[in-house]
Amino acid sequence: MPTNTVFCPLDAGNIPGRVWRLLACGVCCLLVAVLWSCLDLDQETGRQWISRALWLPLAVAAACFGLRGGLALATAGSLALVALYGPRTGWPQIMELTMMWALGLMAGWLVERHRGSEARQRANQRFTELGRATTSVSHELKNPLSIIGGYSEILASDPSLKPRQTQQLKIILGQVERMRGLLDEVREYALPLELKTRLLDLHEVALEVLELMGPASRRARVRLVDEPWPPAPRVVADPGRLQELLGNLVQNALQASRPGGQVWLITRAEGDWGMLEVVDQGEGLTREEASRIFQPFYTTKKEGTGLGLPICQRIAEAHHGRLELSGSPGKGATARLSLPLAPAEDA
Repeated sequence: MPTNTVFCPLDAGNIPGRVWRLLACGVCCLLVAVLWSCLDLDQETGRQWISRALWLPLAVAAACFGLRGGLALATAGSLALVALYGPRTGWPQIMELTMMWALGLMAGWLVERHRGSEARQRANQRFTELGRATTSVSHELKNPLSIIGGYSEILASDPSLKPRQTQQLKIILGQVERMRGLLDEVREYALPLELKTRLLDLHEVALEVLELMGPASRRARVRLVDEPWPPAPRVVADPGRLQELLGNLVQNALQASRPGGQVWLITRAEGDWGMLEVVDQGEGLTREEASRIFQPFYTTKKEGTGLGLPICQRIAEAHHGRLELSGSPGKGATARLSLPLAPAEDA
């Protein structure tokens, strides 16, 4: 089903779905208008027929256009009922107006929910298909890359080579490793995430990542600072995936920082959320970069693949959390991971 269509039983054939939906609503409104003109409105029975008939275009509009359609026709139907009953409008008519609005809201909400469910199913299907294709392509490409890398290493160890030739072979080896990394990241981004969750202390996770990123911090000559805010937030998460996410954020912060700078890891609880922030003193983000930073294959780095942050975002969403990145040019950037706190009985 195309992404711009909405569930409606009349969407068929070669006529665009929007035209079908407009025609359906128009025909229903026309039927009500014909009924209005044919019945004797001075009789209570005729008025009741008209008021019941108004529910038909309301239901069709909600089914075809979702919440906006349901509310729009509920408004139109309410005005029509007020015009129909005039001074005779009483509590029965007010109750009928209330039921009409309730129907518009409920039917529209159900259609919107159905639309979102369909969109998620299409996205999951695309990810599954992409994952299968990526796995196959990755397998086919890794073998020739291994051969290229292996022979390049053998040639680079030949003492008879000139320094320039040795340097060129090292460049080839570097590009081979880069392509391997890209294949791994594409495969990880495309395949469904499998989580093995358990109860975790976010501060302990931050300390483990600090230890793992120590060598990279020393190479960049940037100090990593741990800043916990008690009480320690406890969450239910996959420790490996969480370390991967946080390690990627810290690596980005180190690369963005100048020598002699600092990167802070802040853990705290805020309401029902466990917060983990990575704050750097780098160049920050422009408005365009902030709006595109989570798009696959978008990167501001010369050697970047543009998949690190999208993968991090997928990990956060798989844990029912969210990942946000903010900053201003020249004032550093803040990556904020929010995860639901563990229930009290688990903690």
